[in-house]
Amino acid sequence: GAQRATSATLQTVAVQSAKRGARTMATLGSGGGKGKGPVTWQSVGLLVCAGGGLVAYFQSTETERLQRLQETKQGKAVGKPDIGGPFELIDHFGRK
Repeated sequence: GAQRATSATLQTVAVQSAKRGARTMATLGSGGGKGKGPVTWQSVGLLVCAGGGLVAYFQSTETERLQRLQETKQGKAVGKPDIGGPFELIDHFGRK
């Protein structure tokens, strides 16, 4: 008896909560009755401008990075490497 009453009470509370949530979502979606949604042409324009600015910034930094990389690769070596010649292997105690 008590368990059945508790179950019925929980179902009633759940249904009331769902109805309340549906009313809240309907109110939010309508934009207060003005017919406006959360997305406006101004927000779309702002998003496009910000996105375009970010793309331009990252392209310019990538171009600069590639130019520096090319300059580094084309740079001439200074001096002559010492390859070959006398060589002795010595351990950390100074023994040969």
